[in-house]
Amino acid sequence: MIPKNIAYYRIAFIAFVLILFGNFIGCLNKDQQQINELLELGIKNAEKGNFNEGLQHFNKVLEIDPENYLAYYNRGLAYKNINEYKNAIADLNYCIKLDPSDSWPYFQIGGVWCDQGDLEKGISFYSKAIEVDPKHIEPYGTRGIIKSMLGRIDSALDDLNTAIEIDPKHPMLYIVRAQIIELKGDCQAAIEDYEKAMSFDPEKFNTKGDIAWILAACPDRNIRDGEKALKIALEFPDSDHKHDTFRTMAAAYADIGDFENALSYQEKAVQELKNMEYENELSRLYYEDKCKKCIEQLESYKKNTPWYLKKF
Repeated sequence: MIPKNIAYYRIAFIAFVLILFGNFIGCLNKDQQQINELLELGIKNAEKGNFNEGLQHFNKVLEIDPENYLAYYNRGLAYKNINEYKNAIADLNYCIKLDPSDSWPYFQIGGVWCDQGDLEKGISFYSKAIEVDPKHIEPYGTRGIIKSMLGRIDSALDDLNTAIEIDPKHPMLYIVRAQIIELKGDCQAAIEDYEKAMSFDPEKFNTKGDIAWILAACPDRNIRDGEKALKIALEFPDSDHKHDTFRTMAAAYADIGDFENALSYQEKAVQELKNMEYENELSRLYYEDKCKKCIEQLESYKKNTPWYLKKF
């Protein structure tokens, strides 16, 4: 599926989804001080990315209490993050055995299968999580992302609409919905969702870069504004997602007729994507598809033709 500049935090969920929706559960057992301390240390290490250290603490908890739900759950997440998928699924399934009424293990198993590239199986577990808890927004949001990757745009939007109905104050839901709406070519609605997300916290949820992309690539000339898009994009020279900045600048330059710069920046975008290191199979699928689309954009500029978003 990782908080980088949210303006360039694309449907790449891949990493987007895993940070927003995969938080480690805190310690709830107040009766056993040693278990509390070990769980706390394990969770703190895992949140810092020290997953192997976290595993050691969770293992110690299970030596003391072999049925400790939180240790299994958090150990499952740690295994997931180091791509030990078989162990992750085993631990999360044991959580389901201990408490079948908790939707989180189903949700996390869905992520494990998606990380391995089995998107359909991932969707089935997100659906199961929703069956267990129809008010759990994370499975709706993530299932919507995966559906959009599979081309099921209308169904994906249904999931995001439902999630927003449940929690209308969750900024990331608006960002994900905007990215899916973008695939339908509804530029104005996408911009409105990006602006809505930013209204909650302009710094944390800075979607100006996403809006710039739409301004540069929208097929509706009443919305498209290459010059404005270029001005916004130039505010993000050191973005962690440079390929997004480059493709936005390329689209903006092409819109104003500067194909020399359009080609130059689009070539940089393609190169950035080709050099991408994949965290898992899901990220590979996502970025390879994105690279393919960027190459199509590049070919258009080679013909001195602007490239605009197409309705799915």
